[in-house]
Amino acid sequence: MLKHFIPKNMSLHLVISIIVFLFAPLSLIFSGGYNYSPALLLLIALPFLFIPSSYRLNKETLWLISALLLYFFVYLSFMLVYHEDISQLDRPSRAIMAVAILILLLRYPPKSSCLLISFALGAIVSGIFAGYQKFFLHMPRALSNNMPIQAGDICMAFGTISLVALFYHLKLKRYDWSLFYLLATFLGVFGSVASQSRGGWLLFPFILIYLIWTNRAFFSRRLKIVAGVVIIIIFSIMLTPKFGIQSSINKTIHQVDMIKDGQYLSQDSSIGTRLLLWSSAWRSFAHKPLTGWSQTGLCQDKTAQYNQGELSYYIYRNWACNMHAHSEYFDSIQKRGIIGFLQVMAVFLIPLIIFIRHSRKMYGVDLVVAQAGAMIVISSMGFGFSQLFFGHNSGSIYYFFTLVLFYSALSDTKDSK
Repeated sequence: MLKHFIPKNMSLHLVISIIVFLFAPLSLIFSGGYNYSPALLLLIALPFLFIPSSYRLNKETLWLISALLLYFFVYLSFMLVYHEDISQLDRPSRAIMAVAILILLLRYPPKSSCLLISFALGAIVSGIFAGYQKFFLHMPRALSNNMPIQAGDICMAFGTISLVALFYHLKLKRYDWSLFYLLATFLGVFGSVASQSRGGWLLFPFILIYLIWTNRAFFSRRLKIVAGVVIIIIFSIMLTPKFGIQSSINKTIHQVDMIKDGQYLSQDSSIGTRLLLWSSAWRSFAHKPLTGWSQTGLCQDKTAQYNQGELSYYIYRNWACNMHAHSEYFDSIQKRGIIGFLQVMAVFLIPLIIFIRHSRKMYGVDLVVAQAGAMIVISSMGFGFSQLFFGHNSGSIYYFFTLVLFYSALSDTKDSK
């Protein structure tokens, strides 16, 4: 059936590769641009779910699929038990989408080098677009054509993936490609900073230190000095007033001081709001630790907290009955208790363990893909700390889709019969 839509001189594998390649460059420059490639691949993947394959899924692949399915079925179970609205399955259904696409990509895997170039181009295009919005359109927050917090996090992730590739090419002394990936890293970080997404750029220094430490044996003393100077220059530029980082830091310190002094809360107090939401989520969890309150029962608990003076009027009025905790972790424990926390950790830690295991036994560009896969998980875990990252279409599609892209690109992810 699919052959009718593909020119005779073009293979299905090439079509899939082109769709995969366009994902990162299109993700942030168009509103909802991250939807295009996954939607097309899902349409192609559906028939293959019913076509016998010459490959069998290995144990690691089954673990990954199990983590994705578990994430969805916990939401499904809570919807059925607590009579939640079916819309609660909207974002979690992206995990099911990822399973279907993974089955397709194991048959037609993307080429590792092309995948890395694609995400580097995504960082470059998004960074340039953010610069245009910031300096020419004078927008206060770049990447606002999508939700800026989410877009800034994703742009940072593109830069992080490019950083892994940069280290690889520096090892091989491929300075032309090193310059390309250095530009991608810089623009990915810049795009995140220009969006004023705190969760993205606050995490980047720790990722940078981790990558330098894990790759320290491959760098000469001279190269370490050069890398250190470049890093200092980059961060010095980004700490200038034009980027707004210093003002964001000062605002954060001020908001924390307000919380300490009991001054709750103005509408623009984003840090203070999060602290109060997290505190309220912890109290909700303490009341029902195993299963949480579910989406439908949460309003009851928040009303009780407000009546007992444990919740401020501002938080209750604006967040109580449609509340999320502005954190993947705190939101999971208040709505689904220990079950929800284990569900979230499984969808993070199982892929992370898989990628780390691959990175210990692989070489060349496959090692880069494995390290980049680990960075995707680690960065998303960081984004989820101060943002309900999976609660938005952009975050859920980015994480689940990118996860299966990089997993399928590894050379030994499937076993022949």
